[in-house]
Amino acid sequence: MKILEFIKEKASVKSIICAIVLGAIGAVFLKLPGFLIGAAIGFFAGSLILSKIGQKMSEGDSDKVDILATPDDEEDEEPGDLPDDELLNAAEAGDPDAQYRVADTYYRAPEGFIKDKDGETVRWYQKAADNGHTAAQYSLGVIYGEGRCGVTKNLYKAFELFEKAANKGDVDSYYSLAMAYCNGEGVAQNPEKAFEWMKKFSEIVKPDDSLCNSAWYNLGVLYEEGTGTEKDLNKAREWYGKAAANGFEEAQEALKQLG
Repeated sequence: MKILEFIKEKASVKSIICAIVLGAIGAVFLKLPGFLIGAAIGFFAGSLILSKIGQKMSEGDSDKVDILATPDDEEDEEPGDLPDDELLNAAEAGDPDAQYRVADTYYRAPEGFIKDKDGETVRWYQKAADNGHTAAQYSLGVIYGEGRCGVTKNLYKAFELFEKAANKGDVDSYYSLAMAYCNGEGVAQNPEKAFEWMKKFSEIVKPDDSLCNSAWYNLGVLYEEGTGTEKDLNKAREWYGKAAANGFEEAQEALKQLG
């Protein structure tokens, strides 16, 4: 029990490596399956670290921001008219912008407004995404990430779409990738990648963006814990401070705890 408590309390990337090395020594000098034991301890410790960080980052989102919301998904926005013939003809002709606009219109339409609303939404987002439209790739990732519009939830497909969009500069996808890498959703956990994308998003997100406080706070967590980067309490204070100044209570509390 004490050993497990020690791992939970003190585990780090360095301790994982040490555990594996000690396991190898045990295998040589004690003629025991020490390497396997060390590797198992290392794997267990690594999982604890990432799950702890992922939990802390998720708990920081007290505003319950929907990180898989489409960029224009505003509750108070009324749906417009159905796409006119000109827009539909352009979409049918392969114009990705037109295809995205058709999909977005169907997505916003209330139930019963059009026949097979969900099917048409997914169909046109998919067409636009296949034609390289980044906003469509992100929106389709949202749909698969949460199982919206009647599709089966598929985190792997959502990750692929977010990655395509992010690699072409879609800012909203940066945050989705960061959280996917942190939580192991649709991809193996990778703290370095989680840090990379969280930092990239945090450096360009605007203070009035619905995700800014969560991103700034989460980046502070990564710096404080030394996850995916060198531990840097000054940097942690800096990013906590940005979120705290923007009214994020968890960041304000984190600053107090750091002193």
